[in-house]
Amino acid sequence: MLIYSALFLTGLIVLLSSTKSFVGISQKIAHSFRLSPLVIGITIVAIGTSLPELVISTISSIKGDYGLALGNIVGSNITNVLFVLALGILVGSLRIGTTKTPKSALILFSITILYIFLHYLNIDHVISGILLITLGFIIALVEYRWGIDGQNREDFSLIAKFSRKKSSFTKQDILYLLASLVGVSLGGFLLVISTENLSYLLGYSTTILGLCLTSVVTSFPELTTTLFSGRNRDDKLALGNILGSNIYNIAFIGGISYLFSSDISLIDFDWMWLFSSTVIFVSLIFLLKGKYIPKLFSIALLIMYISYLVTTVSQ
Repeated sequence: MLIYSALFLTGLIVLLSSTKSFVGISQKIAHSFRLSPLVIGITIVAIGTSLPELVISTISSIKGDYGLALGNIVGSNITNVLFVLALGILVGSLRIGTTKTPKSALILFSITILYIFLHYLNIDHVISGILLITLGFIIALVEYRWGIDGQNREDFSLIAKFSRKKSSFTKQDILYLLASLVGVSLGGFLLVISTENLSYLLGYSTTILGLCLTSVVTSFPELTTTLFSGRNRDDKLALGNILGSNIYNIAFIGGISYLFSSDISLIDFDWMWLFSSTVIFVSLIFLLKGKYIPKLFSIALLIMYISYLVTTVSQ
């Protein structure tokens, strides 16, 4: 027990430190292209902070542990909304944008509904996987296009503040980027191995641990990015990171998991949590468009998150 706990902590440290390095360098590269923080958050940073989920779900799928793979995806999306967003609201002042943010929220809602339907319609798992991955690339290109269009419109004054000299990147940054990817992969592998063994020792299924344990630790990059952005009043990056992470968790990670097998099952209650948390997030964006999110909402989200953990563990 002690050995696997230590292995879990080691994997966690390697995973988070490598992801932090990846996100930092990715932001530096993105700033050199003078993109909006929202677009940086939804694309570059979101993909970077989703690397832990990608590695864990992919390794789990390869090893045949589809319960851990799916539990990690669904649990991470729920955690990002009910826990990460809640703490971001508490720590900073998050203002919801009026243009790209609502459009991205609609994308998140649509792909979440599609993901849930794919599991209930019994469509061939390879077709489902290819469909989700293809949509992921299309969404990334659309978000990038919106970012380019926004340079001369709603983001003009913000983009003008970026300094090319300060944001320029070097060949050394590319090497650090590749090294961080290796670290993320290694940390994810250690987490999968230790989680499977802890599952056996604790008597919980890897699906439950994916929904409650690995989903929380793999959401740490989103949490640190959101908290840091909130303290620096970079609300576009904070919200973009959560939106993008949830989109790519489903599109890329869900798609890759599908390519290996469709022999994955969650109870209806878990799917309802995914659907409900997504609806809450999207509703907040549309109801409070152009406004700051009141601190009171964070308390409600945290209460829901505690309820989610309690009900999931008691399954």
